[in-house]
Amino acid sequence: ASSVFHLHHSALPVARPPCPSPQVAPRIYLTGRTRSDWILETRDTLPLQAELVRGWATAAREIAAPQRTRVDAWEGARLQAIARGVSKIIVGHEDLWGCPR
Repeated sequence: ASSVFHLHHSALPVARPPCPSPQVAPRIYLTGRTRSDWILETRDTLPLQAELVRGWATAAREIAAPQRTRVDAWEGARLQAIARGVSKIIVGHEDLWGCPR
């Protein structure tokens, strides 16, 4: 799972101005946000997909106990799709960067 995270971050397009190295502690920062969704669809992401699904299902059961049957069914269906290698998960994500002016 961590190799997927590192691969994601090493492949990010860099669209930001160069970061100067100030001599004093900066108080103003240039900032930016870049959309960089996590797209998990290859076979090497299947273990990460399974962990995400289990974690989301656990959280859903904790906050919506009356819906436990629905959550269990959803989790089972997702884990079966992952086991068959036909799952794809897209997690909306933005990278935030800051650079002293």
